[in-house]
Amino acid sequence: MKEYSKKELRFIFNILKEKVGEHDPSGLLSMGAPKNEYFPELFRIMDDVKRDMSLEGFKEMTDKVFIECLEDCYDEQKLSAFSTDVYSVLKERKYVL
Repeated sequence: MKEYSKKELRFIFNILKEKVGEHDPSGLLSMGAPKNEYFPELFRIMDDVKRDMSLEGFKEMTDKVFIECLEDCYDEQKLSAFSTDVYSVLKERKYVL
């Protein structure tokens, strides 16, 4: 992804890490999984995030990533809250529309 600088990518990854830790969409962290359990999903999200994404587009993309990676082992409300929280921070920083 060439849309973002290295500094911006670090920020995006840190926000993704923080928010996935807060929301734990599949409950893996609360069951004792390591903090890096969701890194494959977060890296895929980072590959697909674009500056011109709307909230709806961002949610669709994150839903797709989690569904493909975790199948039906996730909580829809937690995943939606994760996506909304991440998008809000990215929008505040002007990393998305």
